[in-house]
Parts: sequence; C-alpha cells; structure tokens
Amino acid sequence: MLSTNRAWELTLLVCCTGIVVDALERLVSVRKYRDDGIFGWPIARQRLVLLPAWLRVPADRVFRGTRVLEIVLVSRVGAAVSVVVAAPGSPSHSLALTVLLATHLLVAIKTGGIGAIGADPMILMVTGAAWLTTALTHDPRCARAGLWFIAGQACLGYFIAGVAKLAAPRWRSGEAMPAVLSTHGYGHPKMYAFVRARPRLSLFMCWSVMLWEATFPFVLVLPRPLVWPFLGVGILFHVQIAALMGLNLFAFAFPATYAAILALSS
Repeated sequence: MLSTNRAWELTLLVCCTGIVVDALERLVSVRKYRDDGIFGWPIARQRLVLLPAWLRVPADRVFRGTRVLEIVLVSRVGAAVSVVVAAPGSPSHSLALTVLLATHLLVAIKTGGIGAIGADPMILMVTGAAWLTTALTHDPRCARAGLWFIAGQACLGYFIAGVAKLAAPRWRSGEAMPAVLSTHGYGHPKMYAFVRARPRLSLFMCWSVMLWEATFPFVLVLPRPLVWPFLGVGILFHVQIAALMGLNLFAFAFPATYAAILALSS
C-alpha cells in the first residue's frame, strides 16, 4: 500500500504533467483566444452579461486579447514545475499550489467554459484538495482525507458517466461509438470508418466502456491483485481518448487520482 505522502507525490506529479501539457497546447494555439477567435472574449463574456457593470468593466479590460492569458499560462507551467520539485508543505510548494488554483479560475473565466471537458474540473479538484489538505495544514489526517476526497470524486465521476451511458439507447445499441468518432471536433475519420464497418466491435466497445465506468467504485474494495489491471484499463482508456479525440488532458486528469485509490484500496 502506498503511504499518504507518496500517494500525494504521485498524484501531483501526474496532475501537474497534465497541467503543463494543457498550458503548452493553449499557448501554441493562442490565436484561438484572440477577440476574433473561436474562444475569443466577445463570445466568452456573454456569460457575464447579467453581472453588475463594476464587475464586467474590469473583466473586459483584463481578458480582452491574449496578453493576460499568455502570462497566466506561462505562470501555470512554472507553478506546476514548482509543485513537483518543491518539498511538500514548504512555502514555495504552497505558493505554487495557490498559483495553480488562481490561474485555473482565470483560464475558466477567460474561456467562459467554452470547450471545457470533464478533465478540467478533475484537475481543479485535485489541485484544490492538495491546497486545502497539504498547503493550509500539515496534519496527516487532513492529507489522508484529501486522498479520500480525490478517490471519491473519481469513483463518482466514472459511476455517473457509466450509468448515464447505460440509460442511453445509442450506447446500448453500439451506435454511440461511431457517432462520437464521426464528430468534427473530437472525431477520427479512419477509426470511424473502421468501427462503422464492424457493428459487433462497436457494440463490444460501448458495453465495455459502460460496464467498466459503472463498476469503477468497486476498485476500492477489490483484492489488490485485481486493482492493478482495473486501473490499467483506465490508463489505456484515457490514453486512447487522447490519441483518437485529441483530448490530451484526459490522459492525466483521471489517472492522477489512481495513486489515491491505490493508497486507500484494500
């Protein structure tokens, strides 16, 4: 069984690696965040139209253009590296976690949630739990509680996703997999053609995903020899999502919770 400290180290290592990859991807495609881009501020700010002017006016000045976003993303890279290399509980470690939390919220405001994926809130929950239980206090019981929170969020997220898919006729019939792969934003033409021509394979893939997600919470009570292959399937699942759909953050966000699960599972 992993110790609490070791579990936190591995969790933050995987999480911060994902943060760096995500920040670099956004920097490379920063043109999308210009005012005339798909994620431009004139679009994202529509979520703020009901806020009072004293909040909207400063937001317009800060988030228009990409200069602030570029500074925020570079800061995220630096903070993520600092979290990994700094001693847990040290002032630099706590400061880096604070920067990660603050910049995550700034990116969310800048984009207005447009293009957000399920990996984004998981990254926020991991860094938020780390900040609350390792930066604000050095109590081992709080650090342990933080691991339980992360493991619980992972189990809940997978379970809800699995149950929702089981309730969807297109997932039960096997039609969902080629439908997802055919989309413009997250599709993969070659894989779509391959799966579309093999309906039995598509049906198997859909049911495999649904059953694995819906039964994921059992990972906390499974015998240890079964936990490793169960989590191994999860890593393979998220790596495939990253490779086929271009959602690279998925390869890190949910697997970042696996160290907490290993530390808590029977």
